[in-house]
Amino acid sequence: MKEPNPILVAFHGILKALSRFLKTCWVSLLIFSVVAVLLTLPFQSGELVIDLLQSPFNLGVFWVLMVCLSLVVSHYPDYLDIKRQERGAVKLVNDANVNVQWTMSPSWSWFGILTFDRTPKNYYFLLPKDEQRVYRYYKILKHALGVLFLSSFYFIIFRTYTEVIGCSWTGNGLGLCASILSIFIYLLMYKLGKKKPNQKRMLILLTVLINVGLVLFVVLLYSSYVYGWSKQTFVLFILLNFLATVNYTLFRHLRTKAKNILGSVKDKARITRADSKYNLFFKFLNFVVASIFDPVVHMSDHKNFLKVQSLGGVLALLLLVASNIWPLKFSPIVIILSILYTIYGLIIHPLKHRLYYQSKLLKKSVGSQVQELNWGKRMFGHFYLYAVPFLGIGLLLISYFTSISGNDLHTLEYVGEDKAELIDQNEFREMFKTSLEKSSDSNIYFIASYGGGLTANIWNNLILDSLDHYGPNGKTSILNNTISLSGVSGGGMGQGVYAAIQHNLRDRRAEVLPKIDSLRGNFLSLDLAWMFGKDLIRELIDFPFDKKVDRAKKSLEIYQDIIGEPKMSELSYRGYWSYISKNSYFPMLITNSAGTHNVQGLATSVYWNTTEFSKVFPGSVDILATDRPDSSLKYIQALSTCNRFPLVSPAAKIEGVGHFVDGGYFENSGMLSQYKLYQYLRSDTTWDSIFKDRTVVFVQIMNSTDDFLNDTISIKKRQENILEIDESGEFSAVISTGTEMQTLPYLVNRLVKNMVSDSVKYTHIALPYHISDEDILGFLNAKKYSQNLHSFRINHNHRIDDLRSDNRSLWTTSFPTTSRLVVPESFEYMQLVKRKGDIFRGLDEVIGRKE
Repeated sequence: MKEPNPILVAFHGILKALSRFLKTCWVSLLIFSVVAVLLTLPFQSGELVIDLLQSPFNLGVFWVLMVCLSLVVSHYPDYLDIKRQERGAVKLVNDANVNVQWTMSPSWSWFGILTFDRTPKNYYFLLPKDEQRVYRYYKILKHALGVLFLSSFYFIIFRTYTEVIGCSWTGNGLGLCASILSIFIYLLMYKLGKKKPNQKRMLILLTVLINVGLVLFVVLLYSSYVYGWSKQTFVLFILLNFLATVNYTLFRHLRTKAKNILGSVKDKARITRADSKYNLFFKFLNFVVASIFDPVVHMSDHKNFLKVQSLGGVLALLLLVASNIWPLKFSPIVIILSILYTIYGLIIHPLKHRLYYQSKLLKKSVGSQVQELNWGKRMFGHFYLYAVPFLGIGLLLISYFTSISGNDLHTLEYVGEDKAELIDQNEFREMFKTSLEKSSDSNIYFIASYGGGLTANIWNNLILDSLDHYGPNGKTSILNNTISLSGVSGGGMGQGVYAAIQHNLRDRRAEVLPKIDSLRGNFLSLDLAWMFGKDLIRELIDFPFDKKVDRAKKSLEIYQDIIGEPKMSELSYRGYWSYISKNSYFPMLITNSAGTHNVQGLATSVYWNTTEFSKVFPGSVDILATDRPDSSLKYIQALSTCNRFPLVSPAAKIEGVGHFVDGGYFENSGMLSQYKLYQYLRSDTTWDSIFKDRTVVFVQIMNSTDDFLNDTISIKKRQENILEIDESGEFSAVISTGTEMQTLPYLVNRLVKNMVSDSVKYTHIALPYHISDEDILGFLNAKKYSQNLHSFRINHNHRIDDLRSDNRSLWTTSFPTTSRLVVPESFEYMQLVKRKGDIFRGLDEVIGRKE
């Protein structure tokens, strides 16, 4: 008989092992995928790491959760594999009467630590050779999950480094190299660990490295406490991550062998001199020896190993509960890991106990007998066997019916509004004319702001504060000559927040910058904690006495407390703006949102009746126009409608109008509303006379690389600079087109630029970032671009490097990300480019301003 091809045999074994791996490790793969996506998203990774390294408490909790999770994701698939393989294994070695015995600890409890044993102990060697091969491959894949989990953090670590330092290497490339090295070490240790002489050396090495890791962990926490985000803290973090990967590899390969091998090593290392006058000294040495070897010996016992993992789950649950009470105290990464650990437990716990009670209550085909259980265990057994599956279905049904019936959790609140106290367009026109007459600036401004999370919020506050004391002569306020401010997402939020800050601190300008700095709240942690905590529970259960404060409203309360302006929730959107504008002119506010029924939602601080609004903003919905004649949305809550990114922030429900999400899903620049308003004002004779002999200046505030590239590189220049198009398949082309949110903003940008003439100007104020090759290639959808564009990129990056080199250190500034978290280093960078950069150069050229 012809011998089978060994390559084909090995390949067949790998395929069977892979199939077994996917069927038993699906929960772990799901957790790993979520971690990989959430923690490696380029728009937030840098801020997450910097924030983590500045808090010793969060850093310590992070390492505990990460180590526990790496063990969990590679261990619990065993329980699913036992059930899947049980019948097949018995069939293969029927003569050996292989059986699986489940044990619960403590034995009297109804649920607890579950372990299993196979009899006979040499079960593996009774399997056919091809099944042994499949099991080996499967074990390698299963244990590699922990390595991949730990390696996923290399990507976020190195991306942070390349973003902050401006290194030419990409973070993904460095992360990939580190991950490949980790996999290589894992496979090398697996090969060496198969030989018994090596096992003893490797276990001793493991005990030493664990203790080295503990020392390094303490040093890292000290560095975090003293230096925060710094070179030394960052390097220690990388070293500890690498050491954790090596320790995991050694521990996973040799854990079950540790008790026998290290037990003898420990006994030989003990020094007993009971009759010696140096007895205390030798007792101390014995304590040191025990401290080195005991943890590994202790963890080789299955029950102790599972207890540690269970304690990790309890810690994760406690952290999740605590983060719902004090969300701003916890790092987003810690909350993400706590959520994943808790979800893992909610999936695995019922599955494990279902397997246990199946083995105890249901008669099996070979060798085992139904055991007598006390009434409590029988009751819990039937609960896990029959009730738990229906609980999952019940939760899905509750979620479905709740989504249909809805509740008031995300409904915005109304407050009384006296229409006689509001400012209509006629009164606003006279206010603006008066403000123009007092100004030495002959220009009229329309200012629009892109979205971009908390970064856009703070950046707009800084820019508006500068423009408030700018003007052609450096003394007048551009805002006094501005008709309107239109913003989306964080940009719109920043405009509305600055209106309140300027009103409160008009005579205390020295306090404005510290107040803007105080806006750097950790709102991402609040969103994550409540999304999987308080808000999730209240989505399913409508508590009658609940105050209906969701995560979005809670964020608004924090904003209001920071600003110190209670009237933001006491007055309506139009009422509050009228209140601050009657004392001192402030531009009209336009808050842009997107309706879930495919319309643009607008809130304007100037009062328009229904007919006027449809003429000024055709195709848009006035979210303030409700069927309540004497009330309207609160200022702070109406403002929030523009800043509700789906999933992270809930859609705002406005009674009688609809549900509204982040305005960026309709038009992300804020310029569309300015364009509509300008067209209407020029068509109105009473307004058009104001523009006579004056220059109209459209100002676009932006805070992302793509927006900057779009504004800088015209469509014609794009075509000229593309040397090779990046081909894409039909499916990917359809997906990318369907998910593209920048098409409309770019179109509006061109419409405004087409109006440029002697009397109409356009300029932008951009937050500068390093521009990478990937940024330009992705923007152009090209494989290769021109040398001219390459030179432009290099010169742009050099200007930023020169700017940062004048600062104390590269480690004191960081490029902001468009997330709900801004660290002190990002705020310092924004101040730096505002003070020393040339971000106002375009505006200076347009208005003729000289220093």
